[in-house]
Amino acid sequence: MENEIKVLLADQDQVFLELVKIYLKKTGARIIACNSGEDALSIIRDEKPSIVFMSAALHGLSGLKCCETVKSDPLLEKIPVVLTITSG
Repeated sequence: MENEIKVLLADQDQVFLELVKIYLKKTGARIIACNSGEDALSIIRDEKPSIVFMSAALHGLSGLKCCETVKSDPLLEKIPVVLTITSG
């Protein structure tokens, strides 16, 4: 669907992902979730989400490196990426 809003959630915490998916489901957006930087980058390349919410600390490829890769790619650079950082 061309005008479909797609939201990518990338976080290591599976409980967090499930809670946010439930909350965002009410928006009518298609929610895509993953828990690694490699998966997030692959999904971003394939799906071109409308927005990405990504933890800076992901397994493997970090969220920071994933964001850097996305923002340096002319085909992906306009996709908004919100990096989340937890303290503690």
